[in-house]
Amino acid sequence: VCNFLLASVEKDASRGAANETTCALFAVPLASESPEIEKRAFDLFDKAATQRRGGMLMLVSMIDHLGAADDAASVPPLVKISKRPIFNDQFAIRRSTVQALTKITEKTAVDALVEILGKAEGEVRVDIVQHLAGISGQKFGVDPAAWEGWWKANRETFKFAATAARAANRAEALESRS
Repeated sequence: VCNFLLASVEKDASRGAANETTCALFAVPLASESPEIEKRAFDLFDKAATQRRGGMLMLVSMIDHLGAADDAASVPPLVKISKRPIFNDQFAIRRSTVQALTKITEKTAVDALVEILGKAEGEVRVDIVQHLAGISGQKFGVDPAAWEGWWKANRETFKFAATAARAANRAEALESRS
């Protein structure tokens, strides 16, 4: 099944005709635990990033769809993407991956964000810090060690606050920065 999906994605991507369905199809092999499928999927991912006709748009759209799904199954492919060289090389991939992870209310998404924070810079770092402040109510700023310590101490009992509370926490964290 994954081979068929990859062939379909590759065909659409090479024609510059990737759509929402193509993006959804691509997420399936990226989540595969088969080393062979994972290699093929990420070879295609890297190739799509260099295509002139819509490759990067397809990748960012697929990443956005994973975040919008807000489920545990979306986290592993996003974590895999965050560990690829393209994550460091392409701002669009880095930012969309982090933003997708911030939309997922799963502890594994927070694990990934806390890990990424130590390497993140600029707007991506701010995205992570705003999200962590929003879900925690804490004001550690851009201190990765403080966030790691907080998460280690609170992960097991952590519960995501309601959306309104997260927004208020983010706003408060932004005010304390100015």
